[in-house]
Parts: sequence; structure tokens; C-alpha cells
Amino acid sequence: MKFIGDKNDLDLFENLIKQHLPTNLEEYDYIEPFGGSFGLSKLLNPRPKRLIYNDLIRYDVEFESDIKTYTDYRFILNTYDDPKSVIYIDPPYYGKEFLYGMKKHNKKFHEDLREQVKNRKSKILISYEDCSFIRKLYSGCSVYYYSGTNPYKKKEMLIVI
Repeated sequence: MKFIGDKNDLDLFENLIKQHLPTNLEEYDYIEPFGGSFGLSKLLNPRPKRLIYNDLIRYDVEFESDIKTYTDYRFILNTYDDPKSVIYIDPPYYGKEFLYGMKKHNKKFHEDLREQVKNRKSKILISYEDCSFIRKLYSGCSVYYYSGTNPYKKKEMLIVI
């Protein structure tokens, strides 16, 4: 499992994701539709206008958020699609969907997510573990790669839409 925000992976945020956030982030809503216990929003400075966090698995952690929901990610994408929103998506990795409670490998989930993020008004950042299926799925998008300093983690990809 990827731990963005963990002290061992701070360089991933500093060297890859941070450069794709608006410089005037305090004027934006910041949304994490997949939640998790290691939310990227803990690292944001300046603080966004509003933090919206969707905790799909209901981790037993306290998390500072202006709005906290427990709903389907598609509802979040549709509700907060706005030019003044940054949506950071950290979906289950392809082939590792079980980490989010899915019972089996789910190719259709990733294809559906790709369809959901097309033509949004919001700035969308999606992080994945690098693999050929995801590269092909998001061909035509801006994709950035980062391997970091942790030798046990695979190369990450950040898709910017």
C-alpha cells in the first residue's frame, strides 16, 4: 500500500505532486474522493479554502477536514466539480484492489474511473503505481514518473488532467 504523507515517502509529495498544485491553493477546495488514513492534505501548505475528505473504508483515524463524507467517489466528483477545485485521487492500484476491500481484480473499476475524470472542470491529480495498463488507459494525459528513495516501492506515476 502506498503511504503518501508518511515520513518515508515525503519526497514523493515534495518532488512530484506539490509542483502540480496551484500556487494560490488557499483559494481552492481540495478534495480526496478515495480517502485513506494517509491523506495528502496533511501536507498542504498553505491550507486550501476548504478540505473535503471522503473516507471510503472508514479508517479509525482522526482527520482534519471541513467536510467529511462516506459516499461513492462518483458523487464527490460530480458534487465538487468546479474550476476552483483540486481533486487528488489515490485509487486502488491496478491488481491490488483488495487493499480497498474489493473482492477481486477489477479492470472495469479503473476503466470507469478514467471515464469519470474526463472533461471535468476541476484540476485532477491521480497517483498510481506504474503499470502498462494504466499508462495505456491514460494515454493522451500528462503523466509524470517518480521512483523516490525507498527501494521497496515501485515507480509511481502522477496523471494530471
